[in-house]
Amino acid sequence: MPNLDTNSSYKNQTSSSQHEQNAASKNMQVEKPEPENSSYGCTAIKSQQSQIAATKEYFDRKISPEIIRNHYSNPQIKAIIIQHSEYNPNAAEPENASYGCTAIKSQQSQIAAKSNMLFEKIKPEKSSSWRCGNKDFVGWWKRASPETEKLYVLSEDYDLVTRNVRSLYWSLNFFEDSIRTREQAVPKKGERHGIIGDYGTTVAYSLSVDIDHADGSDVFHTKEALEAAAQFFIGKLHDNGITRSYDVLFSGGGMYILTHPAITVCPTPNAERTDRERWFYLLAETYNMFINDVQQQFFESCPEYADLVKFDALNNSKRVFKSLFSIHKKHPFAVIPLDKNVPVIDFDAAHPPLSDSVINTGVSWLSDSDMNERQALIEMLFQYGGQVREKRSADYIDTEITMSDKPVICGDFPPCINAVLNAYKLPSGATRMISFLSAYLYQVRWDRQHSFALVLKTADQLGMGRDRARRYFNDWFGKMNCPSCSTIRTTGTHYPAMNMGELNICKPDDECEKIHNPIRYKQMDKTMEVEI
Repeated sequence: MPNLDTNSSYKNQTSSSQHEQNAASKNMQVEKPEPENSSYGCTAIKSQQSQIAATKEYFDRKISPEIIRNHYSNPQIKAIIIQHSEYNPNAAEPENASYGCTAIKSQQSQIAAKSNMLFEKIKPEKSSSWRCGNKDFVGWWKRASPETEKLYVLSEDYDLVTRNVRSLYWSLNFFEDSIRTREQAVPKKGERHGIIGDYGTTVAYSLSVDIDHADGSDVFHTKEALEAAAQFFIGKLHDNGITRSYDVLFSGGGMYILTHPAITVCPTPNAERTDRERWFYLLAETYNMFINDVQQQFFESCPEYADLVKFDALNNSKRVFKSLFSIHKKHPFAVIPLDKNVPVIDFDAAHPPLSDSVINTGVSWLSDSDMNERQALIEMLFQYGGQVREKRSADYIDTEITMSDKPVICGDFPPCINAVLNAYKLPSGATRMISFLSAYLYQVRWDRQHSFALVLKTADQLGMGRDRARRYFNDWFGKMNCPSCSTIRTTGTHYPAMNMGELNICKPDDECEKIHNPIRYKQMDKTMEVEI
């Protein structure tokens, strides 16, 4: 990997020598105690300025509907949100910029071979790309006519989207310009919406990690752990040569760290949509694996934080995050920029109405990038390429949803599903269990209403919030195949991988010996068995 200049402030904040930093990175350990100005240690990050003491009173504050309306109607907030919902990849670099898998031609074939990213070095398309908007995590669609609907475009629909909304979301995808006006038929009652906007119509993507407090805790009691986790993750980006092309937000409940779209621009924008699907699928899946690895390293180095925070590795084909300056769905805080090198949560600064100085930080947020870091990103991720290719060979993207021969009643559920239904609060695994259950119920022909009711009941037992349960239900019900028996038996790491061996939910009976997938349990015809 080429030596890339690091940010000068980052250098100044690190008192240890470069040799010590390299040794710490190599051993995946951070020496303790850390100096106060350590750049990404596990100890609490000390604020550079005096902070108003954060107490529970912040969480008892209520944000009135009037404050919310005034917040979103603030002209400066509106202009900044719209500014960051648009991206013109052609304006990011001069005409002769390199947009291939690597910036160094001699290394291009090596990286292409290792990660199977066989793309030519070409310039991105000239038309602007954009993030779609979303109301309160559920509202995707604007009625274009009595019979048709389309996605929300914030540059056109901002006032409509923010009317009577608490939380404003936007996609991590930057979609091609033509999707702005694409319409589809409004679904009839009982039907699902079609899909507009996916990897195939994506131009660039903000690869992101959501560092959140663990279930059963809150942002107030995990502030120190969240800051340490974010600092650790940033340190890993720096170690891999990504020192500029990212930025950080306080999400209202944790930390968002997002990459600049410039380093992910699809290198074959004029090719078939399958090339885009492959490119962004590889980027998202390998980055999710990187996130999981960093989380494991962080918990090994800082076991005292293992039960307090989690790293959500959920980059996917249409992922949404709360937008810059969105208001949190529960907490009385807005999403605000933080120092990208030493992020420190300031509850007072994030409480609406926001000060002019806080709003002004949004103008330059996620504005710094270095195209050399595109090369660094690919070099960081290609180590996971083989795992992604193996996963994709049986991934739901290329697999038709398989259905059982007949509806299945509760008394005929397989032992693994019964184990999920009878599980109670666990230290890990709730996300995988809820996702598994959601996919299974659709495939055994349960209707949406009864399926969702059972999923919510199970989520309550597991201690998962209902909003999170709804999210995973919507992601899996009717959209993905449930994992095979062999996958369920195999010990795994974390979601989105669906290995669940360590959860001990596979307790096979005689009927299980005849099948390879839970949906085949007590089904007569075995011709539909699938391995996923």
